[in-house]
Formats: sequence, C-alpha cells, structure tokens
Amino acid sequence: TIGSPLSPLTITDLDSSYTYGDPSFELSVQGGSGSGAVSFTSSNPDVAQVNGNTVTILKVGSFKIKATKAAGDNYPEQVTESGLVTVNPKPVTITGLSADNKVYDATTQATISGIPFINGKLNSDDLTVAYGQANFTDKNAGNSKTVIFSGFSLSGSDAANYILSSQPESVLADITKRPVILADIYVENKAYDGLNTCRMNLENLQLVNNLDGQDLSVSVGKAVFSSVEVGNDIPVIFTGFDLSGPASSNYILESQPTGITANIYEGFLPEKNVQYSLNVPDGDNSWYVSDDFTITANSGYLLSLENKDDSSWSSVLSFPEQGDNCEIIFYV
Repeated sequence: TIGSPLSPLTITDLDSSYTYGDPSFELSVQGGSGSGAVSFTSSNPDVAQVNGNTVTILKVGSFKIKATKAAGDNYPEQVTESGLVTVNPKPVTITGLSADNKVYDATTQATISGIPFINGKLNSDDLTVAYGQANFTDKNAGNSKTVIFSGFSLSGSDAANYILSSQPESVLADITKRPVILADIYVENKAYDGLNTCRMNLENLQLVNNLDGQDLSVSVGKAVFSSVEVGNDIPVIFTGFDLSGPASSNYILESQPTGITANIYEGFLPEKNVQYSLNVPDGDNSWYVSDDFTITANSGYLLSLENKDDSSWSSVLSFPEQGDNCEIIFYV
C-alpha cells in the first residue's frame, strides 16, 4: 500500500553564490517522505565536488545540487534540484611594491622595485603578478612625490579563480634635479693692460644634459683672469653663472665653468672710438713722463696726437719731460 501523500523535499544550507576559496560546507534536506537515505550530486563536479553531504568548491563557475531520497516505507524515490549556484572569483590585492628615486628626465615614468605579494592567494595555487607600469603624477623635480601604479593583472594557471580588486596602492619617491654643465665657453686672449678683466665668447655655449631645449637657458655671470701678468694658459675664474627659463627648477648647475685658460700678451690693442690716457710713476711717487718716453704702435697701426683726416700719423710718438700729473692723449 502507498503511504500518505509525499512531503516536498527541499535542499537546505545551500546559498545562491559562493566565492572561490570558501571553506567546504555540508548540505541537508528538509521534508521528504519515508526513511530512505538521502544522497547528493553536483551537476558540475569540476566546479563543486560532493562527498557525502559535504561540498568542496574547486574553481569559479556554476553548478546545481541534486538531492535524491531513496524509496522506503512504501514511499517512492524523491528527487529535487537546487537553483543555479554561482562561484565568484576571489578578490586579492597586491602589496610590497615601491618606486625608485630618479633624476629628472622630463618624463613621468617611474621604475618599480620591491617584491610583489598577493594578499588572499591560496598557498597551493599557481598565481603570479603580471606587471604594469608606474608613473609620477607629474614630471617635475621634487621630494616625496606620489607614484601611481596601473595596468597590473594576474597570471598563472589559477588566475581565472581570482580577481584583482584594485591596483597596488600609490607610493612616494623623489625626483632630484638634473645636473647640467656649461660647455664651449671661450675667453679671448688680450694684450696686457694691468687688469684681470677678460672677454668671453659665448656664441657656441652649450648646456650639457639639457632635456628641455629653449625652456632652459643660462644667466651669464662674470669671468676674470686669475693673474694680471703677461703669460700663457692663465686660468680664468667664473662666478655668478646660473640657470633660468621655465624648466630651470628641474635642473642644477653642477659647477661654475672650470678648466678654461687664455693668454695675456705684451702689447696694446686699442678699441675703436675709445680714448686712452697713460701715466708713468717715478721713484718719488710723483707722476710724470720723462723726455725719453716713446709710444710705439704695433704692426698695422699708426699713432697721432689728433684725430683728424689731415693729422700727422706715425708709428712712433716721442714726448719731452712733463710735469706732475701730466696726461698725454693720443689716437690710434
């Protein structure tokens, strides 16, 4: 004889979704008629494996659970199936990364350092980090600048079971100023004049290591001979050179120009439209020109006491003895 009407069989303790890496869980049923044993099976054992009434999640995917209650006590076999259960990827994060300090290079690119660690990874899984890139928020020199990571992802045979919940957290690093040096500065040789002044030639001036073209320029300083005496290869001392222009805050002048020499030679090279005066001291500290004093022009020059077309020009001027504080004016 058939027993009472069948009581509906329902699977309990089964959620609609799980996350890869969740612990195993046990199933049970509610209802059903008779004393027949209940067994469970998975529609997709590659995703969820059932052993007795224990379910173990194996990978991301979906499955259904079927519960079968055997016939017994005059009741027939009863079968019920769950709705579709989803296994979602396990969220993980990446830590352990840093960025190297760098010298200004006119780009935002940063060099990644450190050893990445995947937080949330199951120990036995084949899961690694696929590197992305790192960039400073801007290219300019400065300390403790923010570096942002992007393009990182997961790789390995188990990567499909995970999801990277966010890019690695930003870090701090420095961009130091780029050293530059001045090159191709020349100093002209000059005739002895008792002064250490000199004339620079900056026509071919270069800023070595400049990455910003005309946005970086030079504020020209001063140059003097280290000696006023006649000689060859006299060192020239430079001061006051500096950097200017929109990009100058990203650079540092490594040093004032060095290693440049020039000559001071005997003779006199006059400049056009410049009036010269000459005083000669005697031993008594009074100032006069003696009667044997002469001025001789260098080759290619003539001298005159007047600057007129009909003036008398010659290669030598002679002067008689003069009184104290005498000034002689001549033209070249």
